[in-house]
Amino acid sequence: MIVIGGGIVGCSTAFYAARLGLRVLIVERDTPGSGQSGRNLGFVRQQGRDFRELPLAIAALRLWNDLEEDLGRKVGWLRGGNVVLATNDRETARQADWQSKAKDFGLDTILLTSAKTREKLPFLSDKASLCGAMFTASDGRAEPGRTTRAFF
Repeated sequence: MIVIGGGIVGCSTAFYAARLGLRVLIVERDTPGSGQSGRNLGFVRQQGRDFRELPLAIAALRLWNDLEEDLGRKVGWLRGGNVVLATNDRETARQADWQSKAKDFGLDTILLTSAKTREKLPFLSDKASLCGAMFTASDGRAEPGRTTRAFF
């Protein structure tokens, strides 16, 4: 099997293919994780996803929970949740609509009042225009470059 690209998608594809017994060759123009996989913020989230892709995001999150043990290397995985602020009534309504539909998928997404949001984010500026927020505790983040190299 030949994998074109040594980013997180290519390296993880190669890892799982090799685990299944396939011989794998990764073709990368630079070094693994040197492109976007080494520069993004590393959010691993279900929150706010298009509902057509949500089952995939939920399944992927299950992999992240055991990934460091599975790879035998640290990837900077932190399950600390994801907060998206609402700064006006339209955003608050959109979050409420998404959260109500997300319940059908069993997500732990909750809506926070402005006061609860400020409790969760104590360093948020008092001057920030804030109506509330949406929070999903099961979301997290990883260090993408480190994760890519661990898969490689």
